[in-house]
Amino acid sequence: MACKAMGISALVLRILTILLSATCIAVFLTDTFKNEDGSKSTFKSGAGIPQAEEARSAIEKFFDKAYIANGLLLGAFACTAVVSVVSSINRPQSTSSGIFG
Repeated sequence: MACKAMGISALVLRILTILLSATCIAVFLTDTFKNEDGSKSTFKSGAGIPQAEEARSAIEKFFDKAYIANGLLLGAFACTAVVSVVSSINRPQSTSSGIFG
């Protein structure tokens, strides 16, 4: 019964990792803001704005979305780390000590 529960939890964590990673990518791709001259900036082009004081609210929103995306990516990493630990705990013990003896 414990083995089945470990397998299900590993599957759920892997699905959660995929969903968090996909959401992170979606946030990165959809985040844009307009500069003072009307041009758009995205994560790909960076936040190089000459008049930073005038566009402070746009920059803050830009970086807020970056923090959200990075938080989602951190959540995906945490799920992957937990899956790794659960998988190593669930691994069957062998009688041989491996390649070195």
